[in-house]
Amino acid sequence: MNSDSIEILLTNENGKAWERYPAGYVKGFALCGDRLLTSAALLETVAAAAVGGTLDRTLGELNGNFSMVVRAGGKLVLIADKLRSYPLLFCKRNIGGNCNGLIRIADRASRCSEGDR
Repeated sequence: MNSDSIEILLTNENGKAWERYPAGYVKGFALCGDRLLTSAALLETVAAAAVGGTLDRTLGELNGNFSMVVRAGGKLVLIADKLRSYPLLFCKRNIGGNCNGLIRIADRASRCSEGDR
């Protein structure tokens, strides 16, 4: 799936604000052992794990409240903490009664169907 067919609408700034980096979007923080990972370090750690094939193990080691949309290894990965403190939703857009293949990623349910006819 190419990036033209994906729309990312992250607008819920309640609690913590979304931060945008070249590798994606992140909100929150995590502890990995006794190390605090703030937004940039958290995103970098998870992106490296996704590319390196250790994503499952890395996510299992994280504790905190966070949500991320990560671009890594040609893939787009949606990640939320165990409690889903900041939920992420995705849907396929429906325009004119036809699914046109556009994927929308949002942090509010109302944004998923917004503009559908």
